[in-house]
Formats: sequence, C-alpha cells, structure tokens
Amino acid sequence: MISHKKRIVIFDENEFYNSIAAASLSKAQFFNLVSRYQNFCLMTTRLKLDKPDVILMDLPCAEGVRAIREVKELKPDVQVVVLSVHQRIEDVVNALRFGADGYVIKHLNGNDLIQALDKMYFGGVALSASVARTLVQEFWRPRNNPLSGAEIKVLKLMSNARTYTAIAEDLQISAQTVKVHTRNIYRKLNVHCKSEAIAIAQQGRLIN
Repeated sequence: MISHKKRIVIFDENEFYNSIAAASLSKAQFFNLVSRYQNFCLMTTRLKLDKPDVILMDLPCAEGVRAIREVKELKPDVQVVVLSVHQRIEDVVNALRFGADGYVIKHLNGNDLIQALDKMYFGGVALSASVARTLVQEFWRPRNNPLSGAEIKVLKLMSNARTYTAIAEDLQISAQTVKVHTRNIYRKLNVHCKSEAIAIAQQGRLIN
C-alpha cells in the first residue's frame, strides 16, 4: 500500500502536450495530478494553493530556463522536472544548472515519463533514457575531442551506414541540419569524405 502519493502540477503552454502529460499521469501509481496550467504566471501565483511536490514543466517561451530558478525561489522544496522536445546536451546541462531535478523528453507514449518519475519517487533522478545516454556519452567523450555531442551522434549513425534522412528521423532533426553537422565534422577532422571521418574518429576513440 502506498502511504504517500506526491502532488504534481503540469505546466505546458502547448495544450496538446499538456493533455498528453495529464493522460499519462492518470496511470501513475505514485503521483496525484492536482492542477495543470498553460499560463506560467498563473501557475506561480497558485503554488501555495496547489502545494505541489513536483512540477512537470516545459520552459515558457518568455522566461526559458530562468523559469526554473523562479519556481525554486518561490517554493525551494519543490522538484522541477523539465518536459521538453529538445535533448541537446547544452539544453539538458543548462536546465540542470538552473536547478532542474530532472529532464524528460515529450513522447506520445507516456511510459517514458512515468518510468522517469517513478525513479525520482524512489530517490533517483528523473531522466528520459535517451537523455541519460546523452549525458553519459558526453561525460566519456575525450576532452580533446573537437566534435560536439550532436556531431558525435551524427557520425556514429553515419558509421552504421545510415542515410541523411534516416539520421534526421533518428535524431528528430531536419536533413539539412544533418548536412550542416556533416560539413562541420569534415572541417574539424580535416577530411573530405565519410569513410575518412569514420576512420579517424574510430582511431582516436572520438565515437564509441
């Protein structure tokens, strides 16, 4: 029997993702959804009334990561879990530096969200599996590696014979962005083709 369910509030300006998160939480075993908002200012003014243990929030357009610090100043004991479509290493690290207690990627399937929150309930960190992998890869990246985290991901997929289109779909970015990353990889490694880039990266352990 669960002695205490944590009170959770959702903030997301996008009603589509807001409702998906709410639907996911309806199946949660350790959390009670008490309120959900699309207006950040309204959410902050109702913190005393809602008394949340956890706030699951996308970053508001106006405040960005500063919103995390603002919430923490208003309610220092609350746990803030960022809900985002972005999983760039810079975005994750920046959110954590501003006080986020977790970072979950938006999915139509809510299982990832519930699993991440359950980990936090039992003392862990609420991170999507893909975000956790990104952080680990960044940690183990050689300090003299000239490639960014995004470029490493692209090059690893290239080494698995993935096409630009397939890489774009896997990373949830545009094919044009993949091409930009590829040009930057070639420039940084001083090569002119994919096979040369992969060979140098593998020899230098720039990709796992």
